[in-house]
Amino acid sequence: DVNNISDNDISQVTLIEFAGVKILLPSDIERFGQERLLKKYPLLKADIVLLPHHGSEKTLTADFADRLGAGIQIVSCGMRDYEKRTVKSSQVLFTPLAGAVTITVSKDGDIKVRTYLSASAKKQPRQSEAVNP
Repeated sequence: DVNNISDNDISQVTLIEFAGVKILLPSDIERFGQERLLKKYPLLKADIVLLPHHGSEKTLTADFADRLGAGIQIVSCGMRDYEKRTVKSSQVLFTPLAGAVTITVSKDGDIKVRTYLSASAKKQPRQSEAVNP
């Protein structure tokens, strides 16, 4: 119902494109905003997505990042939400484990991901090799 839109659902959504790599920063949009975004732009794709509203299970549409085709997802949720999060993506970075995440895109479109903290090798690497989307 558009009359009951939360302040989060009117957050600014930013799409950055450089060297053919798309990065989506959807702020704090919740399920309503995510559904509206995908409805308005059904062909929207992004290589990297900072999951909206911290990646919280309570406000995240189940297939939001997967529908965007995101090869890299950054999740800044608390540890209790981290345990519930299931992903299909090739690389998911949880800031409670990784700390600060730095993503560099070369002029050729190669993506390099670095994290500040050590993380379990099983969950995510400290530094990944270049990924070509």
